[in-house]
Amino acid sequence: MDLKEDYRLAAVMFTDICGFSRMMGEDERGTLELLQIHNALIEKLVRQHNGHVIKMIGDAFLIDYKNTHD
Repeated sequence: MDLKEDYRLAAVMFTDICGFSRMMGEDERGTLELLQIHNALIEKLVRQHNGHVIKMIGDAFLIDYKNTHD
């Protein structure tokens, strides 16, 4: 039996905005506007570097890259 093992180096990135809950309590509208800007920026940069957004939850992103170079 010939078993071919497939290996690759990949990178996984997790982001989270520090103090997001506190920011929401202090200025919900402003924080949500900032979150929209943040999300657009992260999504643009991920695409530019050949990444893939696996999941977005609130202020957090889980992203993978098919190689460590990107």
